Amino acid sequence: MKAAAFLICVLILMPAQEAISGGNSEHSEWSGAYSPYQLFSAQVIRDSDSWSQLWAELRRPPPQVIHAGRHMALAVFLGLRRTGGYDLVIEPAGQTETVQLFRVRELAPAPDAFVAQVLTTPYRIIVLPASTRAVLFLAGFDGAASGECLYIPAGEQGRAEKATHLPDNPPCSKIPVQPNEGS
Repeated sequence: MKAAAFLICVLILMPAQEAISGGNSEHSEWSGAYSPYQLFSAQVIRDSDSWSQLWAELRRPPPQVIHAGRHMALAVFLGLRRTGGYDLVIEPAGQTETVQLFRVRELAPAPDAFVAQVLTTPYRIIVLPASTRAVLFLAGFDGAASGECLYIPAGEQGRAEKATHLPDNPPCSKIPVQPNEGS
């Protein structure tokens, strides 16, 4: 009993980044089911002020420090979903001299899965070593890699305009707000 109580105390006192990401400040990751973002969006965070603002919007203290020129963070918000069980993955998809491309895939619950009947707004945030390249996302919904669209975060528009060799994917003009019922 004492060992279990000690373990619980250690887990409660452990910093969030260590509990979630192993404590590696060069590549940390956080996710959750609730954010203030009702629509799909993605952000590239390159400075400590934007990092603090992001976590203030999530109503949590920043779990680590972002050093401009050393770190950058990618924050992707899936948007409103009608049930629990949704998640997303952010993975590298290639780079050129001027562009760093990441793939964002929605992971939907199985059609026969038992899920909470509650509105969710899933998100994922990762910290990576800084880059001066434009960061772009290939977004695919409901786990499908086919039918991906190109999403350029607002803060990356200027970098993307100067970039060469952008992917040929169509721009994300119609991003699903909610999954189709019964499909």
